[in-house]
Amino acid sequence: MDVEFWDTFASDYWQRKPAVFPSAPSIMSAEDILAALKTAFERMLGRGPQAGPGPSMPSPMPVRFFVEGRAVLPPEYAKFVVETKTKTLQEYIDSVSRRLSGARFGVVLNQCHHLVPSTFPRALSFTRPLTRRIGIPAREVELGVFLGTYPMTPFGVHQDPAAVLTIPVLGKKRFLLWPPDYFPANPAQLYLEREPEAHFGHAIELEAKPGELMYWPAYWFHVAHDPNPAPHASLSFGIWSDADPASQLSDALRVYLGSQGVPGRYEAEVLDGALPDELNKALTCLEAGVRTGEIRRKVEETWRQTVRNAGYALVPSGVDVPEDR
Repeated sequence: MDVEFWDTFASDYWQRKPAVFPSAPSIMSAEDILAALKTAFERMLGRGPQAGPGPSMPSPMPVRFFVEGRAVLPPEYAKFVVETKTKTLQEYIDSVSRRLSGARFGVVLNQCHHLVPSTFPRALSFTRPLTRRIGIPAREVELGVFLGTYPMTPFGVHQDPAAVLTIPVLGKKRFLLWPPDYFPANPAQLYLEREPEAHFGHAIELEAKPGELMYWPAYWFHVAHDPNPAPHASLSFGIWSDADPASQLSDALRVYLGSQGVPGRYEAEVLDGALPDELNKALTCLEAGVRTGEIRRKVEETWRQTVRNAGYALVPSGVDVPEDR
């Protein structure tokens, strides 16, 4: 995608209006998505290198499952395991469908570039031209995968404080969108109405197929909806420009306290109401860090790292982020 595309996108579309564009880069293939699923299960089961959450993988495991609109709990995870004989993403979807006796299902993988690190450079080269024009989002750039056979987003019509770029990989993707002021109250209330589908006629309809790019701005209400669903998989880039200062500070404070020898977790039982020794030590370290300016330097260092990562809060271990030129 060339300079002219990104210039036009930033000036005419960014946080202004949804659209579908006729071309998109190949960032994750169907084979990459299948590999991501395999790695997710290996780590969930404690197998293979880097098994379990660690420095190259966010915790908890970023995978969710849905069947006929309901969230699936761990006792049912076995129905979604990638079988050894499975060679393609289509085979995986067909296999899960058989195990669920044809029930419609969905799988959501967040931060999926941690599961297939080789895809991160391609993701970075896609989003970097955008962040050069709009700036680094205050929270993060997040890459996720949505796949399955569901006819409608399992959690229904909703809005996020993130602008979204979607690239179908398998099958088409159809969304219904409404501007931020369409629903004056919680959109979940529409499911209590006698005919919630009546709102669908007022939506903007977008449809994209593999090789195309779909976009909608932050805070737009949206739902994936296809009356005749076929197996599908798509990438979703969330550009999260909202941020919680307390959460951002906590990341830097955790690093600072660790450098001062304060344990990340501790156990204590206290009878007299006094602060536990470990908590008192942490507060003493924070007070000193504020006086010396060390905490400010840690926060600034954390933000500089986010800038170096072009907005990605998490980068796979062993993957170098080239300097932006």
